[in-house]
Amino acid sequence: MLKFNPSSNVSRNLKIIVVASIFLALVLIINALVSIYILRKNSIQDRSNQLSNLTIVLAEHTGQIIFSANTAINSIRNLIELSKIEDEKAYQNFALKKSQFEFLSNQTKSNPILDVATFVASDGKVLNFSRSYPAPDIDLSSRDYFKYLSTHIDPSIFYSIPVKNKGNGKWVFYLAQRVSGKNNQFLGVVLVGVSVEIFSSLYERIGSSLGDGVAITLYREDKTLMTRWPFADDLIGAVNTNNLIEASLAKGDINGGVIFSSATGFTRLNTAPLERMISYRKVKSYSIRCWCLSTRECLP
Repeated sequence: MLKFNPSSNVSRNLKIIVVASIFLALVLIINALVSIYILRKNSIQDRSNQLSNLTIVLAEHTGQIIFSANTAINSIRNLIELSKIEDEKAYQNFALKKSQFEFLSNQTKSNPILDVATFVASDGKVLNFSRSYPAPDIDLSSRDYFKYLSTHIDPSIFYSIPVKNKGNGKWVFYLAQRVSGKNNQFLGVVLVGVSVEIFSSLYERIGSSLGDGVAITLYREDKTLMTRWPFADDLIGAVNTNNLIEASLAKGDINGGVIFSSATGFTRLNTAPLERMISYRKVKSYSIRCWCLSTRECLP
């Protein structure tokens, strides 16, 4: 007759329970890891979409600011054309009048984005500008816009690199147009200055509501840094030499792409590598062809 061995059954049951518990624990761990992965992926995707949408808004607002500045310089240029100025003497007689100072001053007072409006002679000397009359002795012949426009018969607006105002320490970039005579001879330049703080303040208002790890940057077509938030005084006017955007463009992503990168960023040269999202968008309709970049740290 078979004898019942309770200890053997208990031992077998315990083994089954242990194996089942281990299996259940593994299932729970795997489920937890999968859930964490999916949650992280969804969170990163949400941030990526948010960042892409942000650059659309930034590009639109940036375009509106540039449009306003373009409108101002075009009104100055139209005034010159209506005066039918044909030579250098006529241009200087026109530009030196106090009525032109009042006109330039009204342009800056009526348009809050303008820092200054100026008539410049063919030798680079300021003839008249919106800050005071008569204008002080200022030579702008070394500026990038003057060098280009004095040697190129180009009617389009030139967008300068930012320049630090010696008086108040603020950064300004200029929109400049060539003034040509009857035979296309160079007579001088008209220009308006836009404070980079106009952009930085806008970027701060938008970016500060999105949490830590956000940076917003504005570049010219040649990747000259026009401004950014958080502000980096020592980098304004410098050229970004990394090729993240070019690499993305080479893949056919022309606008609004979101790049994931852990490469050391232009403004993070002295910091440890950190995986970031970078979204960019081209500002439409203007030859400045600047990029709005928004960077955001990925989730840990």
